[in-house]
Amino acid sequence: MSRFPKLTRRAAIEFSVSAALLSMLACGESGGESGHRGFPDFSAESGLDRPNVLLVLIDALRRDHLGTYGYPLPTTPGIDILAAESTVFTRGYSHSTWTKPSVATLFTSLYPDQHGQGRVGFEGEAGFQTDVLPKRLTTLAERFKRAGYRTGSIGTNVHIQKKTGFAQGFDHFYNKRLTVAYRVNELVKEWFESGDQQVPFFAYVHYMDVHFPYNRQLPDETGRFGSVRTTPPVPMHWTQVSKWAEKHLNPSNLAALIARYDREIAYTDRAFGELWAWLGETGRLENTIVVLVADHGEGFNEHGELQHGYAPHEEVTAIPFMIRLPPVYRLEPGRSHEMVGLVDVMPTLLDLVGLSVPKNAQGRSLVPLLAGEPLRERPIYIEGPGIRGLRGSTHALFSPEEGEDQCFDNQADPLEQSPLEAPLPEICARMAAALEGLAAQFELIAEGEESPVTLDAEEVETLRALGYLD
Repeated sequence: MSRFPKLTRRAAIEFSVSAALLSMLACGESGGESGHRGFPDFSAESGLDRPNVLLVLIDALRRDHLGTYGYPLPTTPGIDILAAESTVFTRGYSHSTWTKPSVATLFTSLYPDQHGQGRVGFEGEAGFQTDVLPKRLTTLAERFKRAGYRTGSIGTNVHIQKKTGFAQGFDHFYNKRLTVAYRVNELVKEWFESGDQQVPFFAYVHYMDVHFPYNRQLPDETGRFGSVRTTPPVPMHWTQVSKWAEKHLNPSNLAALIARYDREIAYTDRAFGELWAWLGETGRLENTIVVLVADHGEGFNEHGELQHGYAPHEEVTAIPFMIRLPPVYRLEPGRSHEMVGLVDVMPTLLDLVGLSVPKNAQGRSLVPLLAGEPLRERPIYIEGPGIRGLRGSTHALFSPEEGEDQCFDNQADPLEQSPLEAPLPEICARMAAALEGLAAQFELIAEGEESPVTLDAEEVETLRALGYLD
């Protein structure tokens, strides 16, 4: 059996990953749990029948560059305020190395092989084409809409478009490339105030500013992150960066790229802080659940690559993950060291507002963790271009389509610089067997049943500039 079988177009999506496979790693529950109950009736202490939900995703934001996760430079004072009122998950992960499959997983609680959004696209007769999120999948927005919520999405990423299927369930869907974070805030505020204030909202906000070419900066920036000058200047178009890096990626230039990245995080953080302050001033924080995550991280030559989209190492898949609850829930903020993933967001949010969690959800509700109760650990399944992997509590295993498996001891080697050599510990064999079994199950899963759509010349050029196409 091939570890990377060609996926079929059979409509076999309604299944949960085998609990037996996951239990091989002593990692407990599979998807479809009913969740943790016992919170006070929201309507008894709020003007709404159910709480508002604000889901914020900051594109390309790696976890270890935030203050709340221990970064020593002042990149995220705004997000750190949110973190102080949240449950902060110290081991949150994406299930892919790039945006489209990550957001599809966020919206469906399905893995990339299941929802079929794991490839950028292909050259077809009509031009460059890309897959569409299948309509038969019920998204998070659709579930909120069915429960009586106003639903809105404001974002700027070229992958997350109406024609690629990501508008399913949204009453209001805005997507315009190059929209800066402060303009995103204006659009969010306008949408919040445009509807019936007695109807709860579900809002998805996608900030794109923390992304190459790292050219955003605050007007009062004083160089607090170090020199941002590269010699020669780094190209603004990603297709030219690899050639530049081959000749010029020395320690000084790498430090300048990281400084530019940090500067752009600070830019986006202040925009988020502005939105956060407005939510407080208007009283919305009293009845709004706020979740902040990223779709993936960013590499700075830890494994010989810049940006993201390569093997799912720590720097690319470790993401910020925090949940802030309104006071009515009467739960104290804190930190959880359990391993969680984007696949868990849908079950958690549905559970928090009293809606049922679908049986085919591959994630699980994190509400017990919010209440300070333990959950049995289970591994994080991750996919990247031509590679699959499992990340456990102590080890990570990556299995490329071509080449040998690599197993890392994350306790001794947290940055995954030195794959273990034979004889490998037994945990590596168990992880490899579990991953093999998952690949066999995914052999039955459809890439997607919708006809692919053709991207226009501007969209293709945007993908090329962002590094998704050569």
